[in-house]
This record gives sequence, C-alpha cells and structure tokens, in this order.
Amino acid sequence: MAMVTEQFDRVAEAVLERTAELLAADVAVVDDRGVTLASTDPDLVGLRFDAVQPDPTGCLLRVPLRVDAHEGQVIVGAPVTGEAPSPRLVQALVELVVNQAAVLDQIPKRHELKDKFIHDLLRGQIGDEADVLREAQILGMDFTRPRAVILIDAAEFIRGASTPHLPETAEVQRRRRAQLVIASVVGFFDLPSDSICAYIGDGDIAVLKASSTQDLVAWTDEDSPDQPAASWANLSALKRAADALLARLRRDTGAHINVGIGRYHPGIRGLARSYQDARAALSLGRRFHGQNRVHCLDGLGMAGSGSARPRWPCARPSSAWPTSGRRSTWRDTCSARSTTLRSCWRRSMPSSRRTVPPPTPPRAWRSTATPSATDSTRLPC
Repeated sequence: MAMVTEQFDRVAEAVLERTAELLAADVAVVDDRGVTLASTDPDLVGLRFDAVQPDPTGCLLRVPLRVDAHEGQVIVGAPVTGEAPSPRLVQALVELVVNQAAVLDQIPKRHELKDKFIHDLLRGQIGDEADVLREAQILGMDFTRPRAVILIDAAEFIRGASTPHLPETAEVQRRRRAQLVIASVVGFFDLPSDSICAYIGDGDIAVLKASSTQDLVAWTDEDSPDQPAASWANLSALKRAADALLARLRRDTGAHINVGIGRYHPGIRGLARSYQDARAALSLGRRFHGQNRVHCLDGLGMAGSGSARPRWPCARPSSAWPTSGRRSTWRDTCSARSTTLRSCWRRSMPSSRRTVPPPTPPRAWRSTATPSATDSTRLPC
C-alpha cells in the first residue's frame, strides 16, 4: 500500500508540472478525500482544497486521476494569460498528460536498474557474461579494470527513525539517506558518477572499487611489503582508503558505520566472491572488534574463501580448546594409553581372574587426577 501511495504522489507531481506548463494556469492535484497533494500554490499542500478555494460557480475544471487503486482529481483554474481555451480541449490534454505520467512512472529509473543489477551481480544471479558486460556498459560501469567490493554497513543512519514532519514515506526517506551515503562515497573517491555504488538493502551500500595500483596510488605506502598472494594485491592501500572513507562517512552521517573489505578475484563472477569476503569480514568483525571499524579477513586471522584452513578468532586460549589436529592427536594418545593400561592390568592379574573384563579407564582429557604412587607400583609396566 505504501508503494502504491508513493507512485500516486509521483504521478501527481508529474501531472502538475506538465499541465501547468502547457496551460499556463493554476493547477492542483487532490486525493479522494479532497486533500491537496500538489499545487502550483505550495501553501495549499496538505489542506482540503474546497475549504480554502471554494468554487460556487463551477469555473474550475476537474479531471479524474486514477493510479491503480488510488483516485483523485486534477483541478485546473483559469489561464493566467486571460485566454479561455475549450474545456473539452483542456480535459483531453489533461487526460493525455495523466496517462503519459502513469506509463512513464512504471518504467524503472536508472538508479533502480543499477541497484538491481549490482544486487544480482554480487549474489551470483547472472547469466551469460557477455550480456552482463553489455548491460554494465549501458549503466556506465567499466569492468575491464580489476575491482574489489567495499561493503558499507550504514544501517543505523539509513534505517533510523523516520522524520514525522516530512511528507515522505519511510521507504522514500531510507532511499534518500542511502543516496546521501552514496554521494559521500562519490565525493571521497572523486568519482565521475555513482555508477559503481548501489544500495542493496538492509542498510548496506556496495562499492565496486577499482583496485589496481594506479587506482589506489593515493593510499599506497611504498615502504610496505608486497602481499604474497595475487588476490591480496594492493590490499594495504585499499584498507587505508577504507579507513579514510570511514572517517568521512562518520563525519557526514554522525552515526555508527562499519566497513568490510573483500579481496580482488578475477573475472566478472569474481565480484560475487569478493562480496562474500566483505560480508564475512563485516559479520565477524562487528562481533569480535565492535563498531566503527574497517574489517578485513586477513585482520581476523583468516586467509579468505580460498584458504585451506582459516584461523577463526577465538575467545579461549588455544591450549584450552585445541584445533582439530590436536584433538585428533589427543584421541590417538588416549586410545593408546587405554590399550596399554588394559594390557598391564591383564599381566598383573592371576590367570584365574583374567577372564574378568578390565575396568575402562576414563578418557584422559576429561580426567584431572594423576596416578598415585600405589597405582604406579600396582602396574609394573
């Protein structure tokens, strides 16, 4: 219902602007309750039109406006030029403008197409790569350069409480705040457009940052050692850029911001893997390191999605909870010690009593007791 209301408001604004331009007249659009939604006189917005602009003589022309389940009227006054066009001509013109505005509103806007394209790309929901590259080129994206994903968690700012006094729905306000974050990113990286930035929902902004040495030269430290893996190339410069971006976003929004960095993976489908790296770093980093930080898998003790065995951060000391390799060694050791104890027990018993099954000793890692002196003398082995 909120989306339908938003669409009706957009159509009302488009109809008002176009009709007033063509007829050079005062125009207002009201809803089914008679409340003014848009008007050439801004003071009328939000008021009941008939209460503030009574029309006892019926001089105002009223044309029905319908968008899906919502109905209203377009009210046209006398032209300011003093000319009096035919009412039938005015009505036909307004109906044409209404139909045109309704059709155009159903066509997705460029930023909506871009957001959906990047959303599907990062989740691996793509088809033929040639078609993807062609669509990216239409939307102004250059995928011939290596790119890595910077994932910005701005949920506190984007999904914050809506402002009651603004005549916008909560979804419109979220979209507007997301665009403010994107504008801040575009300004920070001095981008020609926002084509590589997208709001992908849940308060997250994805940035497909070009990650070649030339693209990150402003944040390159010549004294830092090179990364051993090719997919981590220029990672240090990318993290320095993300640190500076975080400070900029915190200043512009005044809210908690978290940033996750994904490493570069080759190919168009590599962006989905880079997004997975960034999302994993963001999720784990918030849990173990808190808010307002730049998180990357290498800083969490993990080598990323391509490593053989990632090192997960753990609150316990490593000696208190061994790795899988150590647990396997403990099991083998306990089994060997248990076999030795059984063998020694059988040799120490008289032959007439060896048929009695020996007691099973407790597992070594659960026991805190140490063998006493009497135990050691009882087991000569």
